[in-house]
Amino acid sequence: MRSFLSLNREAWAKLYDFSPVKLSKIIVKELKKVNHYLTIKELVEIYLPLTHYLNLSIVTYKNRNFSSQNFFNKDSISSPFIIGITGSVASGKSTMARMLKVLLSSFLYKNKKLILLLLIVLFILIKY
Repeated sequence: MRSFLSLNREAWAKLYDFSPVKLSKIIVKELKKVNHYLTIKELVEIYLPLTHYLNLSIVTYKNRNFSSQNFFNKDSISSPFIIGITGSVASGKSTMARMLKVLLSSFLYKNKKLILLLLIVLFILIKY
């Protein structure tokens, strides 16, 4: 059994068809500020499926933590969801982090603590 899934760009892009994530003009404008080379096609085929998957992962992570703490009769303690971005020099790590910040902020705005922790972790991972 493999511990990872390999998808080509076409298969990955098709995942957007099932995504509840939709673009607003404001989000597109913010993303263009971060990466002025970004095309709408790239945004729809790459970043929106990624954002949807990360959003599902974050919700699942939070639910699992809540269930575990409830099972062990512990007070609910918020723990960060960590996203690691790796790559060589000038490979786009900072741009990716800024784009994720815009995209995830638009879908997780209700949970400001989670966004703040996520952004702090992304900044630390990029800086070091």
